[in-house]
Amino acid sequence: HPPPPPLPTRTAPPPPPPPPCARELGSQGGLFRGRLGSSTAATTATTTMGFTAAATLALLLGAAGSEAKGTGVTKEYVREGASPQLPLDHPRLRPSEDAPVEQVHLTAVGPNEPVLVSFVTTAPQDSVVEFMRVDSDGAAAGGALEAIRAVGGGSSPWVTAVGTSQVYSALNFYTPTNADGSVKWNETHWGSYQDARDFYTSSHIHSVPITGLAPGAAYAYRIPPMSEQVFHFVAPKAVDPKSKITFGVVGDLGQTQDSLTTMDGLGEHADSLDGVLLIGDLSYSDGYGPRWDSFGRLAQPVFSGLLSATVGGNHEFDFGEAWVGLRARWPAPPKPTHLRGGATDAPLYYSYEVGPVHVLALNSYMDGTQGGELYDFVDADLKSVDRARTPWVIAFWHTPWYTSSKAHTMAESQQMRDGLETLMYSHRVNLVFNGHVHAYERTANVYKGELDACGPAHHTIGDGGNREGPALPWAEPQPEWSLFREASFGFGTLELDGAAETATWRWFRNQDGGNKATEEVVYKLNADDCNVKAVRGHGAASAQA
Repeated sequence: HPPPPPLPTRTAPPPPPPPPCARELGSQGGLFRGRLGSSTAATTATTTMGFTAAATLALLLGAAGSEAKGTGVTKEYVREGASPQLPLDHPRLRPSEDAPVEQVHLTAVGPNEPVLVSFVTTAPQDSVVEFMRVDSDGAAAGGALEAIRAVGGGSSPWVTAVGTSQVYSALNFYTPTNADGSVKWNETHWGSYQDARDFYTSSHIHSVPITGLAPGAAYAYRIPPMSEQVFHFVAPKAVDPKSKITFGVVGDLGQTQDSLTTMDGLGEHADSLDGVLLIGDLSYSDGYGPRWDSFGRLAQPVFSGLLSATVGGNHEFDFGEAWVGLRARWPAPPKPTHLRGGATDAPLYYSYEVGPVHVLALNSYMDGTQGGELYDFVDADLKSVDRARTPWVIAFWHTPWYTSSKAHTMAESQQMRDGLETLMYSHRVNLVFNGHVHAYERTANVYKGELDACGPAHHTIGDGGNREGPALPWAEPQPEWSLFREASFGFGTLELDGAAETATWRWFRNQDGGNKATEEVVYKLNADDCNVKAVRGHGAASAQA
């Protein structure tokens, strides 16, 4: 797709007095010299939102505004090419003949908000979920009903929650070439509204909000008529500036063997995770409805017990998708009280607070320019942040603002970056997470294409397992702000410690088994010099190998 047209020149508003920002304590990526130490040449010609002409050109090419390569690491390992989709009759993708309820997963944001249970049935039935609070041992037990011990000596009844269901129809954008559901695009039958064989009608998609949950408490739930199968989750933690919280972070999953490996690896960390940030491009159905169903089956073993917060990507927007499948199947919880944007019950952008963190979830495919709906939402939202309540502010959306991939250059995010970057810099957003680029990359703190200790650090994690292969080649020389990049599949975890004012970011490669961090970085909040110092970090030797 061509890049968006250039935006009219405007002057950015002056930033307010800066709140505390984050500095990096330990990493594998090398030493950050600070904005004043950057070798970027200054020019007098300016362009949109204050970029120099030279820097703008370099950004569009995916290169740095510096002639020096800096101290970043590019790992030589490159995973094999495109990973084929699992066939639709794969054991994890095909429907079960004896399971009337399937595709179970959870969506949740902050405390005192509903946990949304989503599931699918082939036949119409009441949208009902039964739940009860359990002790930690019961919540950690297996799915057998007799293993559950309700709080209060086992006499507590199951509580019934009631929701709604829907059925939607859509035009299959294409029909798979092969019987197993795989595609040869040059031999594909493209959908037509004139051919009834191309119509897709979903099964019954149920959404049931569970309310009245105690923050941080463990719960069991079941979905009639499958009352013998019991699932478990832990409700979102209370907002507490001194608390700890850990997120899983993954993007661009898809339905390949690599996707399965990533999900199972994420599942191995389930006991230590409070939630998962899904950064778009979930199913890669690309307009073929049955692939939404198969993705739901693939995801159930992990996401029926882990709370997820989701934003959409281009594969939920393009190919005739237009957000229909995403909003029906993986919506935001209904009308969170902290939500200040989006007129519907399933907004495409939102924010929430949990533990010590304020989380901003955005849509990459909206007008982000000043005066637009997305800009106004972000502006109002960040102005509302109370750092005494949530000292950390993180944000996630699909398309990265900073990437050195030449397959997906920074031109794709230029409009959003030009519109919102100064706003986020002014309010000192600490950490940013993105997908889209099918590789892993971590940046230094950066702003306007230059090293800046008060800008956020960006993490591209679009390496969940998609079928399209690695987003290569990398731009050379490696941008000065790019600290670590590698074309491997994997996922990340983010542990925020409010009391210690630290955030520990870990990236796990699938080829390492999913339980050994390939990169570990520790960020420190409230650095009075607003700088980054790489003084310690796990895996430094392997990063330089």
